Amino acid sequence: MIDNEQAVLDESVKQGKRPKIVWAIFIYSMFGIFSLSLGVLMITGHLPMEESAKIIFGKLGIFDYFLALATPIIMFLASLMLFRLKTIAVKLFWINGLIYVVSQIYYLTIRGYATEYSRGTSGVVMHALGLALIVFLIYYSNKLKDSGILKP
Repeated sequence: MIDNEQAVLDESVKQGKRPKIVWAIFIYSMFGIFSLSLGVLMITGHLPMEESAKIIFGKLGIFDYFLALATPIIMFLASLMLFRLKTIAVKLFWINGLIYVVSQIYYLTIRGYATEYSRGTSGVVMHALGLALIVFLIYYSNKLKDSGILKP
């Protein structure tokens, strides 16, 4: 099965096509940039915000904003490099994963969101899915690199 999968990947790259998963990852990362753009428009006052959102944004600090900016930007850069079939995508996905883990530790410990996560399953499930996605992206990009599909 793995040999067949590799043959399909090799053949699609020879034909000048990117694997469909690469397209999906790239399109997914565009949603992150779109969300980031909406957030910036809200913070700068170009889009209206509910009072509850103003309170939440008002409590955020510099590190919170750094994480909110860095995560989608690095994810987009990583997926763009994966789309261009460049090996640097692997390192960028690792950096994105590291930022994600650091942010979760920060939010659980310093910001004290552990009680928020424990109130229901949706917070835990959302973060577990986020971690699973990052692990998949690192695995998949490494797989493409090891098979020679990604080039320097």
